[in-house]
Parts: sequence; structure tokens; C-alpha cells
Amino acid sequence: MGDFDEIISPIEKNRGAERSRRQMDDFWRTLDSCGLRELGFHGCPFTWSNGRNGVEQIRCRLDRCVGTTDWMALFPRAFVSCEGRGVADHSPMLLALHGCPKTKYKKRRFTKFEAIWMKEKRCEEIIKGVWDENNNRSTVSKLLIKIRRCRDELAEWNRNTVGNIRKRIF
Repeated sequence: MGDFDEIISPIEKNRGAERSRRQMDDFWRTLDSCGLRELGFHGCPFTWSNGRNGVEQIRCRLDRCVGTTDWMALFPRAFVSCEGRGVADHSPMLLALHGCPKTKYKKRRFTKFEAIWMKEKRCEEIIKGVWDENNNRSTVSKLLIKIRRCRDELAEWNRNTVGNIRKRIF
């Protein structure tokens, strides 16, 4: 959340000198290359004003809230509102994280890949299924997501079907 001093589209400015399309596209590409997406907002579409009135007033949307897709998944009910003109030239914005994660973290149980799983056809099916999924993320992000999904799917399969192998062996 912050003052980016740039607009993405001509509709984000109501008067004054026109921004170059190239400049707006560069800003959009920069956000995209960082894996950042607009959280959206409710309320006044402009977050900055030059403080003048009438035909001399210029208003723009220079402030915005952005996040990664992982952050948005963590806070799916995040809500951004622009509160209208404030005391300064920028309008206050409110980011509400409805349903935010609890601050107390559960101790995470780690899933250890068991070599014996390789004898099961279902293990191969799970890994192949996850690996064949397509997503629109960067290469590193895709890899991390696929590794996590494999871990989670195999852990669930282990719990529900295979059971705790270590207890069964000993």
C-alpha cells in the first residue's frame, strides 16, 4: 500500500497534462514483473488532488494497494477503501484484512517423503497430476507451488490411504 506517483490508465486522472501511454505501460509491467496485482478498492476513485477547486482541480489515483497472488490467497477477504479527500493532498486509504490469520502459529508437522510410496501407483499419479497443472506464474513461483502441492497431496494421501507407515512397520 502506498503512493506510487503513477497511474495505470488515462481514466485514473481527470484533468491536467496527459501521461504518456509508455510511462503507464512501464509502471504496469513493473508491477507485473514483481508479481504484484491490484487489490481493487471501494469508494472515491481518486487518491490525490492538487488542492484547487473548479476547472483548476486535478485529481489522480496515485495511491494503491497491491499484493502477490500468495498474499491474496492468505487474505482472500481483504478490503481496500478510499476514504475521500483528507487533510493533505492524498486521501486516506483503509486496508481491512477480514479473517486475517491468527498470530499464534500451529506447530507445523513436516511430511517426509517415504521411499516405499514409490511402489504405489497412486503416488506417481499424484505427482504427475500436480506437475501437469498449468498456472500463470513466474518459473520459480511455479516450481515452489508445484513442490508444495505435491507435498500436501502426498501427505493427505498418506493420512487417508496409506496410513502412518512408520507405525505399521514397527
